[in-house]
Amino acid sequence: MNWGTGITIAISTFIIFIISLVTIMISKSVDLESEEYYQREITYESEIVKQRNAESINKKIQFSTDENFIRFDLDSTIEYEGFTVDFVRPNNKKQDQRFDLGGTKKPFIHVDKMHRGSYQVIMQYKIDGIECMQKEKIII
Repeated sequence: MNWGTGITIAISTFIIFIISLVTIMISKSVDLESEEYYQREITYESEIVKQRNAESINKKIQFSTDENFIRFDLDSTIEYEGFTVDFVRPNNKKQDQRFDLGGTKKPFIHVDKMHRGSYQVIMQYKIDGIECMQKEKIII
């Protein structure tokens, strides 16, 4: 084998490697955190205010998980208005889910409705007209 053949084999192998990498990269789906990223950036300050409101109340909503349910522990002395929970999946936005849990004092969600994995839980509610938001991470 001479130098010309070796260089040709090396370059051909490199080209095949690059083409296969490009093919793999194109076939993977890439989900953005949000389609309206810039719009969310503009309203991010309001999210910070809502999170500070939730911290100032000192009665944060706690939740617990077991094999079948995710249970939310609401303070029975507080009236929560418009209590919604978003489960945001970081790697697949098709598995994101929203639950409206307003009007119940002992809300829970069946885990069978959810795919196993990591979620960011975003709880939004109002207490006496003050908008609040809590963000937590959970693994189901």
